[in-house]
Amino acid sequence: MNFPIDWLAFALLALMALEIFDYFILQKQTGQSRFFCLIFAIAGILPYPFFVPESLLYANWIRFFFAMVVFNKIIKSIEIAYYRVKPEHLESFGRYLFWSLNFPEPTWPKTQEDASIAKKQGQIRILRFFLKETLVLGLVCLSTLFPEMHNWIPIKMLWLMLFAYLHFSGLIDIITGVVMQSGIMLEEVFDSPLVSQSPREFWGKRWNIYFRNVSHRNIFLPAQGKMPVVLGVICVFALSIILHEYMIWVSLGVQYLGYMTAFFSIHCAATIAQTWFRQKTGKKKIFPMPVAICLNLSWMILTAPIFMYPMT
Repeated sequence: MNFPIDWLAFALLALMALEIFDYFILQKQTGQSRFFCLIFAIAGILPYPFFVPESLLYANWIRFFFAMVVFNKIIKSIEIAYYRVKPEHLESFGRYLFWSLNFPEPTWPKTQEDASIAKKQGQIRILRFFLKETLVLGLVCLSTLFPEMHNWIPIKMLWLMLFAYLHFSGLIDIITGVVMQSGIMLEEVFDSPLVSQSPREFWGKRWNIYFRNVSHRNIFLPAQGKMPVVLGVICVFALSIILHEYMIWVSLGVQYLGYMTAFFSIHCAATIAQTWFRQKTGKKKIFPMPVAICLNLSWMILTAPIFMYPMT
């Protein structure tokens, strides 16, 4: 193989083949045929991260990204198989491909004004990217000037949380911002998660809104009236555990498995406990907003070492 072009070309062709399969074959199936076609689609995308050669620079991080592509593709395959897709996304193969390859949900412009609004919002996201990366640079400078700060675990965890959030959300901002210059609106992925007042608000309203909406469409809506809400919450966290353990496995190996399970199990228990307390007491808020934000941030810092360990 002509390294590294051949492996990348093969990976893109494999992904495109699965997209064609989903649009032209999977969405037309019913009954057992639909089930077996869906299994084929899932089995076809699961090995995707292993296309990345071991000798490639930053191979682990590229595999981590490919694992996110795998999750997105599996979700899109499930949604197209069980008709959980907005009809406008399926009007043409081009529209389907745009919807399938993008993580955030797109909204197609109906008027020129809609397109103009999307472009302006995209420009704001591009500016937001530069602001966040400036803050990331500030964090790096702070760490360089005061390396001893990392000797204190709470400060180290806060630094890592800020760095990860600002950098990751910044990358999403620049990608979605550029794409939105086409006039197509893409939903936000984060909503100021650092000011969350509780675990339930953090996971349910502010962190990874894409995953929240996917879970709502594919777990809560189909199961509405068929199972308790608490069981739905457990299913969502279980899905998150599977996703994160898969990403860790393909990028870092089996020796780091289990940390994601522990982290999300603890947060699942905290979210359920908060839901139970609200139902029993009828209180939506216990502490004033500033206190609640500080307590939730402290809770995240306390549990962050479990999540961060495989990546540090």
